[in-house]
Amino acid sequence: MSIKTLRKRIALVAVSALGVGLLSVAPANADALAASEIVDTTVAAGVNSTLVCLQTGAATTSSTPNVVAVGGTMQFTLSGGNGDTGYAVVSGPADWSATTATAGMAFDSTGKKLTLTDGDSSVVPVIKITGVGSVTVAFYTASGGTLLETYYVTAVASCTPGANAATSFVQVSDSSTGVDTAANWLTRQTATTQTSAGTFMSAATTLDTSLDVRTNFANTQEAYIAVRARDAYTANITGSANLLTIVCDNAARVGGTDYNFYSDSTWNASTYNEGNIAVSQPVDGVAASTTCTVSVNGVELAKKTIKWAGDLASITIGASRIGEVGASTGRFTYVCKDAAGNSISCADGTTDSNHAGISNLTLTSGSGGTVVTSMAEAASSSTYFGQSFGFGANPYTVGSGLMNYTCSDYGTKDISIYAYSAAGAKVTSNALNVICEDAAIHTYTASLDKATYKQGDVATLTITAKGSGGNTVAYGTTLGAGLSVAIPGMTAVTAPTTVDTETTSRTGTWVYTYTVNVGAEGSYNGAVKIAVGSTSPQYTKAVTVPYTVQGTGAVSNAEVLAAIVKLIASINKQIKALQKSLRR
Repeated sequence: MSIKTLRKRIALVAVSALGVGLLSVAPANADALAASEIVDTTVAAGVNSTLVCLQTGAATTSSTPNVVAVGGTMQFTLSGGNGDTGYAVVSGPADWSATTATAGMAFDSTGKKLTLTDGDSSVVPVIKITGVGSVTVAFYTASGGTLLETYYVTAVASCTPGANAATSFVQVSDSSTGVDTAANWLTRQTATTQTSAGTFMSAATTLDTSLDVRTNFANTQEAYIAVRARDAYTANITGSANLLTIVCDNAARVGGTDYNFYSDSTWNASTYNEGNIAVSQPVDGVAASTTCTVSVNGVELAKKTIKWAGDLASITIGASRIGEVGASTGRFTYVCKDAAGNSISCADGTTDSNHAGISNLTLTSGSGGTVVTSMAEAASSSTYFGQSFGFGANPYTVGSGLMNYTCSDYGTKDISIYAYSAAGAKVTSNALNVICEDAAIHTYTASLDKATYKQGDVATLTITAKGSGGNTVAYGTTLGAGLSVAIPGMTAVTAPTTVDTETTSRTGTWVYTYTVNVGAEGSYNGAVKIAVGSTSPQYTKAVTVPYTVQGTGAVSNAEVLAAIVKLIASINKQIKALQKSLRR
C-alpha cells in the first residue's frame, strides 16, 4: 500500500468517527415524559373558552370529566425536558387537528395519534372536539409503553349557560347563616333520639342538598331559605350581578320586608356569602302556609312550602298513671294545639325553653281538699319524634308531653291546667279526674274468663287489686312477696311472679294466659294467694277460683256414674208410682 493510499484511508476513518459522534449527540437529561409533566390548561390558557362548558380540574377521573362543546378545544401544557419523549392517543369524537405543528411532535394519518420527541413547554398539544360523545386522551411513555395518564372529556353539541334547577340547591332551615349538608341531614333522620338541628348544621360553604332542615315552624318563628346556584355542568354561577328573586304566596313576608316579594340584582349566587333569606309568617298568631318560588336570573330553581303554627288555642289532658300517696308518681298527658289543630310546643317551664310566648303550664287543683298539691314536667322521652311545630333549634320538639303530679292524701280529684297564649289569653284544659292511692295491695279478687273449658282451650286469669283507700292501686304496684298461684289442669304461658306490675296502667289488673291440658277433664278449684294489708278473713286466705274441664267426647267414668244415678232415680220413681196405684 502506498503512503498516499494509507493517508486517504486514515482520513476516511476519522471523518466517519466524527460523523458518528455528531449524530449521536443528545441532551444529557432526555427521557420519557412523567404524568406530573402533563397539565390540562384548557381554560387557563383561554383557548376557545366560550366552548369550554366546564373545566373540573379533575379531568383525570372518569366521574369528573371536562365538558367541551363541538368545535371547542382542550389544551395540554408540557413541562418535561428538551428531548423528552411521549405518545398520546385520542379516542372518541376528537383529534389533534387544533395543534399548531412545531418541532418535537408528529401525527399519524388519522390525526388521532401523537408522537412526542420534545416534551418541554414549546410543545403545546391541543385536541379539537368534532362531535358529541365521550372522549379520552391517553398519554404513554412511548408507543406500546407505560400509560402515564388518561384525561376524560364529555363532548356536547353546545354549552348551556346560566343557572340550572337540576344542579342547584335550595334549602329551608331555621338559621340565618347555617346550611345542612346531605350527610348531616341523613344523620339526623336516622337518629334514635330527639336531635337538635344545630348539632349538624354548618356555616361553611357546603350546601350540597335541597333536603330541608325543617319546614314546620312555631308561631312567629322565622324560616330561612338558603340558595346555591349552579349551571348545568355543576359549576357555581359566578359574578356579583346575578338576580335572585323569591316570591311567596298567601302574603308571607320575605327578606325582612312587609311584602311577599324579594329581589337582589347584585347577588353573588350563594346565600352563604350574604346570609340566608328570611321568610316571615303572614299574620302573627294565625296558622299559615306559603309556597315560595326561588329564581336566579329568571330561571326557576325550586318551590318550597313552609308552614307556621298559630298561637295557643287549646290544651287537652288525659289520664296516664295513678299516683302514690306521698310521692310524685301520678302522671297525666297533655297536648297543646293552635286553632287549626296543629300540635305546638308548651310545657311546665321548669325544664322546657322551646315554647314561644306561651306561659308555663299551671295546675288548677279545683275546689276542696289538697289531694293533688303540685306538678312537674316528666323526664324527656328518648323516643325519636317526627318533625313538629316545636320552637327553637330542635325541629323535633313535639307539642305534647307528660306531667307528674304529687299526691298528699287518698282519694280522687278533678284537676285542670292552664297557660296564657302569646296574645295574653288564658287557655284552660278539660277537667280530669286523677286518683291517689297506695302502691301496695290491700284487697284483691281473682277470676277466670269462663266457668267451663274444653281441653286445649286458652284460659285467662285476671287478678284485680285495690289500695286501702278503696281505689285502684297506684302505678308501680307489684303482686309482692308471698304470692302463690295454683291453677290445676292448666299450664301458664307466662307464670305470675312477685315483681309483676299491672298489665294495663290505671286498671289495677294483672292478666295471665293459660292453656288447658289435654286429659285434664274434671272439676277444679284454682287458688290465688297474695299477702295484703287488709286483716279481713276473706283476704288473708287464698281466693278460690272454681272451673270445669270437659271431656273429649268419649264416655268417662264420671259420665257413666251420673247415668247410673239417673237411671236408679228413674226406677225409684216408677216403683213409687206403681205402689201408689196398688193401694187404690
